[in-house]
Amino acid sequence: DNDAAGHRAAARLHERGQEAGIEIRDLVPVHEDFIADLCALGPAALAIFARPRALVHHLGVFSAKLAYVVSPAASALQSTGHHEEIRALLLRVTRYAAYLALPPVAVLAILGDSILTLWMGPNYAAGTVLLVLSMGLAAGIVHDPLRRILAGINAHGVLSVTRIIAATVAITGVWFALRRADVDLLTVCLGLVVACAFCGGVV
Repeated sequence: DNDAAGHRAAARLHERGQEAGIEIRDLVPVHEDFIADLCALGPAALAIFARPRALVHHLGVFSAKLAYVVSPAASALQSTGHHEEIRALLLRVTRYAAYLALPPVAVLAILGDSILTLWMGPNYAAGTVLLVLSMGLAAGIVHDPLRRILAGINAHGVLSVTRIIAATVAITGVWFALRRADVDLLTVCLGLVVACAFCGGVV
């Protein structure tokens, strides 16, 4: 345990190891003990992460489904050479996507803990995790129409490159977050969301 008694026990083990010629390494838990560490980033943490992630995912699917309708229109405009109208369509549907999707994102960001408590109980209130996930969704959700228009005009290569960049940066961010000694669920979420938000909303 990470307390005075645990430190005394570790010191005794070091002394006995030196007497026997054995090198002893300390394993110090981040929280009170290793059971608490397992709960912080084990199956329990996965369950706590999965519920807010599910709420954010459903909202993202809703936005993506709305954006699908612009692909045929963009394809038809491209085939007739109306490129200026494609630009106007992009601006118009992006504005509509922001009007429809950003208010629910704000509700999740502000009232997320209350929604999770009502839905799953107080043990699943994830604190700022849902806020972080909602902000990450907001960065990319207004670009759903752009991605659908790119698919409609047969520019799938751009989408593929951005997805590869997002996946690579997100994996790297989570890997660095997990290497921290004081890692927690919020740090891992930040490592995941910052990369995805940048690639989905800026690249």
